[in-house]
Amino acid sequence: KVQAPLNNLKNLYSMQGLVVLFVTLIGSVVGVILPMIVFTIQSKNQDNLWWQRRNVDWAVFLNNLRRQLENPLTCPGVIGGNTINALSPGDINTGLRLIYRNASGAPLIVAAGFVDPGSRIQINDVQAIIVEPRVWVIQHNPGGSIVESPRIVRFDRPSQPLRRYSILLRIVGPDNSVMVQNEQVNINGTQVFGFSHIRVNLDPSHQIVTCHGLFTDADICEEQGGAYDSSAAMNATPHHRCHPDKQCWIDPRNILSTPVYTSGVPPLPTHLCNGPYQPTWMGRVGGNDLWKCLWCNDGM
Repeated sequence: KVQAPLNNLKNLYSMQGLVVLFVTLIGSVVGVILPMIVFTIQSKNQDNLWWQRRNVDWAVFLNNLRRQLENPLTCPGVIGGNTINALSPGDINTGLRLIYRNASGAPLIVAAGFVDPGSRIQINDVQAIIVEPRVWVIQHNPGGSIVESPRIVRFDRPSQPLRRYSILLRIVGPDNSVMVQNEQVNINGTQVFGFSHIRVNLDPSHQIVTCHGLFTDADICEEQGGAYDSSAAMNATPHHRCHPDKQCWIDPRNILSTPVYTSGVPPLPTHLCNGPYQPTWMGRVGGNDLWKCLWCNDGM
């Protein structure tokens, strides 16, 4: 009868020992696994943070680069001088070099192999895809058909006409993916992605001379038949950046008149017109010489 309580006491101590052993074992396992879980979570958060910062760096970089490309005053300094040889819609021109100015104004050459030490930006290639040549109606044939040719902008360069094209720029990142696909255009029925859709004017050697974004002052000027002058020479008179090309600009004022000059051909009354417009004699009516203020391309 005394043995039974002793056995029960032994069993109780054995169970307590097992519990202590189990708790100790669980504590050891948790002590090993928990730091691993915490380390994995921290590593994953750091990876996510790295990718988030990388995407932000790319977005800021390409947004600033796109603004510089779309501005007709800065675009030639960014992409001017590059050669575009493949000129059919859909053709991809590779190996372009862009000169990008960062927040401090320092120029950086953006091309294959570019690595920005201040961010997470790496570039494998800079490409220009031909969207379309900008056409200009030159003839209405019998029967109503229309003949079109690439738009030519002389801009006082009669020996070197500039041909206009629309191109889509894209930058290929280190994983050979197109970075930040903000622009989407349809080329021959195919949707093509890039980061900036601009117009470029090419000289006879296919080098980019001038360029600008869509729907800018320069684009409106050239779409209406003018030639946009983005040079610093026009800083004093920016309202005259849109130069005449194939046709003279006409001052919107009415025909002006001066008293008839009785000794032959009248001298030009330059005081009638505001430069760069010049008076052009239109004829005589009654006792007056009639004039119209015109601005014409010097190379026409």
